[in-house]
Amino acid sequence: KNHIFTSGASGTNAAVIRGALRAEKPELLTVILPQSLKMQPPESQELLSK
Repeated sequence: KNHIFTSGASGTNAAVIRGALRAEKPELLTVILPQSLKMQPPESQELLSK
């Protein structure tokens, strides 16, 4: 398994989420964000709902 930790910047979080969704085996990736889902910007919330 691979784990990705981000700095918490919304642009960085969105880029990591988009990359995880494009991964060959996204089920092997875990993205850990510094805030709860409710605290994420709308773009990140939308990406995470996929």
